[in-house]
Amino acid sequence: AYNEFKLIDNFMFIDLYHLTHVNLSFNRIEQINLRAFTTLKSLEQLDLSSNNIKLIECGLFRENKRLKCLNLSSNDLVCLKFLLYQTLANLVDLNVSNNRLEDIECLKFVNMPSLTHLDLKANRIGKLAKNSFRNLANLMILDLTSNQIDEIESFAFKNLRKLNKLWLANNRLVSLNPATLQGANNVEVLDLSMNRLNQIHPFAFRYFVKLKHLWLGSNELNHVDIVAFRDLKSLVELDLNFNRLDSFDFSQLEENGYLSGLESLWLFSNSISRVNLTFSFSICLREIYLSNLRENELSLISRCSFPKRVRMFIDYDKAIRDQRYRTVRSLGSGSFGI
Repeated sequence: AYNEFKLIDNFMFIDLYHLTHVNLSFNRIEQINLRAFTTLKSLEQLDLSSNNIKLIECGLFRENKRLKCLNLSSNDLVCLKFLLYQTLANLVDLNVSNNRLEDIECLKFVNMPSLTHLDLKANRIGKLAKNSFRNLANLMILDLTSNQIDEIESFAFKNLRKLNKLWLANNRLVSLNPATLQGANNVEVLDLSMNRLNQIHPFAFRYFVKLKHLWLGSNELNHVDIVAFRDLKSLVELDLNFNRLDSFDFSQLEENGYLSGLESLWLFSNSISRVNLTFSFSICLREIYLSNLRENELSLISRCSFPKRVRMFIDYDKAIRDQRYRTVRSLGSGSFGI
């Protein structure tokens, strides 16, 4: 690492049969010849990050049967075709973040049965096609943050039954329909923040019974149908910060038994003027974040809204000090369970 290599030539590592870790990051590598790693039969970790690699020849890693971790982040790769025509049976972690990938169609045909972590963040991916990850049945973490994704075809996540964390933040998604996330139903963490979401279909999260953390902050939501929360029986954290919500009424949630395990609710920087939260629903709830009052112009917090166990953060003292932002006009008796 941290040298000035521009070329990795054939048999550069000759006779190093027992070498397991190679770090070539932060060089100026532009070209890697096809037989550069042929003699590294015991190679398990290879770091080629932060170079100038534009193209990798198919078959480059054909002899590296024990390879477990491959880091190709921060290069200039435009495609992943080099993953074809070779079996990386033991590869667990593949990082191709911060490249110039636009198309990941070839991932449908790769043979990486052990892969559990795929990092594709900070590329230029615009679309996830049907069956994009069909051969990655053991994938547990998929990071697609900071791409240009504006379309996810039905069954794009098909066969990802072991997927635990799905990161889709900072993309261009406008809506979620019942088929958008189909196949990713077993995730526990789902990050959809910093998109352009203005509509969530009532069945968008259907069968997401294991989901614990749902982040929908920094979108354009002005309303969320409560039916969307119906199957979220394990949810403990819901982030709706920086949207356009004007109210949040728990009465229907309570009546239907939705979100009964919720512990943290984030509503920073919306346009909320009224919160109605009944006592019985709050048995599990621990924290509600409603500030900044400059954006959330609360006018009413209903009677018996918050029992003692619930911590509510509304910047109330700050608003009292500054009359320009004194927008909490009514606190019902018993609002804080006193």
